[in-house]
Amino acid sequence: MLKRIYRNNTYSTFVLNVCFFLLLLCFLNSTTPAQIIKNVKSISDSTKKIIEKKDSTLTKQAKLSIRTMKSMSMIPKELSEFRVKKSYMVAQDYNFTGDFLSFSPFTFQKKLGYTGLSTETMIYGRGYGSAAFLNDGLELNNRLFNTYNLISFQSESIDSIDVIPLSRSFLFGNPADVSINFIPREPSISKPFSRIRYYQAPNDEGFIDGIFSINPFKKTNVYFEITNNSNGLRYKNSDYNSWSGDARVNYYLSNEINLKFGYKHVTSTVQLNGGVDIDSIASSDVLTAVKDVIYDNITAPVRFYNRYSTSILDNIYISAKMLLLHNAPSEMTIYTNNFNSEYRQNVSGTIQNGVPPVSRDNISKTSGIKLKQDFRDSYFSLNASTFFEHSIFHIDQHTLLQKKDSLQILNLDNKKQNTFAIALLSSAKLIDSCLIPSLFSKYFLQDGNNYFGIGGDIIFLINDRIKIYGGLSQFEKPFSAYVNSMINSKEIVNKQLIKNFELRFLYKNNFFDLSLGYFYNSNDNQPIFAFDKQSHKNDEAYFLAVKTTELNGLNFSFESRLWKLSIATNCNYYFSENSRIENGLPDFTFTGGTYYIDTLFNSNLKLKAGINIYGYGSRYQQQIDFERNILTPFTFDSQNPLSKNYLSLFNNNAFSPSFQFDLFVAGKIQENATIYFTWENLFDAKYSIIPNYPMPSRGIRFGFSWEFFD
Repeated sequence: MLKRIYRNNTYSTFVLNVCFFLLLLCFLNSTTPAQIIKNVKSISDSTKKIIEKKDSTLTKQAKLSIRTMKSMSMIPKELSEFRVKKSYMVAQDYNFTGDFLSFSPFTFQKKLGYTGLSTETMIYGRGYGSAAFLNDGLELNNRLFNTYNLISFQSESIDSIDVIPLSRSFLFGNPADVSINFIPREPSISKPFSRIRYYQAPNDEGFIDGIFSINPFKKTNVYFEITNNSNGLRYKNSDYNSWSGDARVNYYLSNEINLKFGYKHVTSTVQLNGGVDIDSIASSDVLTAVKDVIYDNITAPVRFYNRYSTSILDNIYISAKMLLLHNAPSEMTIYTNNFNSEYRQNVSGTIQNGVPPVSRDNISKTSGIKLKQDFRDSYFSLNASTFFEHSIFHIDQHTLLQKKDSLQILNLDNKKQNTFAIALLSSAKLIDSCLIPSLFSKYFLQDGNNYFGIGGDIIFLINDRIKIYGGLSQFEKPFSAYVNSMINSKEIVNKQLIKNFELRFLYKNNFFDLSLGYFYNSNDNQPIFAFDKQSHKNDEAYFLAVKTTELNGLNFSFESRLWKLSIATNCNYYFSENSRIENGLPDFTFTGGTYYIDTLFNSNLKLKAGINIYGYGSRYQQQIDFERNILTPFTFDSQNPLSKNYLSLFNNNAFSPSFQFDLFVAGKIQENATIYFTWENLFDAKYSIIPNYPMPSRGIRFGFSWEFFD
């Protein structure tokens, strides 16, 4: 229904929205309506005082008798620069959750041109299979492929985001090179709350999210959130629609014990056209340039006309937060994590010639229990956590490569996996809390195999303005269940040794913030995937081998504040062309902006307006296995395994750097309503972040959010 509304009324709705925006500005700037607002507010305040006076004693007692235990950050307060805060997110231009990380060091989003397609979020140069995403400490990744797409996470439910330092990332959840933790919005026990956010964009793209929080009983809070996200037919076979739901019940048993029940559900269907078919364009008799055809969404041919995927994610948890000892909070959580993906290619409707039919289901079911215990005082802290998980996997029959020159059938049915882990992190505050060293370690047991990790970091607070952070770690981690099932050679051990190092210098004063960073990451047993040249219309990535990889990079982040102007930049550079190719990275990424920030209309409107700038350095073509979220630049010739070109690149020529400029305006009205306006791709740049997946042309995205307090 929403999609039909978007399609039939896109132009008229946009005109009405613009008219509404202009009338609202006039309303805020006029004298008479302002006086009306003042009078209404005065009456409302008087009524509120009468009610509060009547129940003042009861309200004070209620507030004194109920203490909520909020979700704790995984980052110490001395490293607040590693955290994406709520105050930053509300004024940020974003389409999906991953956009909140745009100004975080060493972050890169592999966007594929339109909403719904798998967007690999790279942190410290690592993505699918190496990055773990957590919600309040519970891992969201499906355990089968060890992946999670941030398009599935509800952006409006986030209070803040922990970008966990590289050296510490392996401590949380299943071992991962990098970890991101989303801290959820905590409902208020004192008053109900409701919120709505909506936006509309070209190509029938639409988004609506609603939040409702109520306190039916004195010690109980009920929280609901529902989200719909859809994208229309930009290129052939590119529709997307998803529904997400989040339900929570908080029961504050006492000041020392808080209980929570939570359920998150996502169901989505996305059509997978595989990008523009460059080979088809190049071999045709079309007289126009190939580039002109690629960016013409009407005439451009796509690789797959009949392929889609439906996914269902369910997360259920029951947790108890306890403060039974002074300065020693405890937490126990029982949870499930279920993932079901239905992948269909050329099995119904119009059959595409030359494309093999595929109908497969991939299922991952995980249940577990997690315990956390913290001890804190003024000079020392100790954090301990442990978890146990039991997983069951199912993969429908498919082929895999055996010894580089033959294929065999794999059927992973009801494969079971048990996992146990315990992690410790201790910190001390020395020299009047100016020097904070930490040591940490982890023991990981999976299917009878042992994995160990150890590391340490240090925070040096030189003064109120200068801060230095350094950390290093070394840990072992297993392959994902899927990769491990494909390893048939006894020469390959299911163990990867990861080494991490990070150094960051931070400086801030009243006028600007500055961050300089360096990181190093290595893996002595990284899996290498490639696509078979002989099965171009199959899009299955095969596991070929393992190799030692290294990746390092530099970051420069800067934000200035002068008068009512603000300039922000976040620039990353990655060394070694071979490492960039293996990980699908450009040589540099740039995110920046210049903004005018002011309060207008008698303090009724907080305005942020300016230009967003996105830059992507030279990069090589990649292909995507959408079923398993595998991106690789490599191809191989299964018919000639002894050839020198057995493993090669899809394209030996790098694609030129690209830049996009957006006009962005956000206005917050009387602390409750925020209106967003973005003129995307202002100069209509023709480019792709991932080659052959064109980014949107010039267009306008308009939306608003509105918070209601009852």
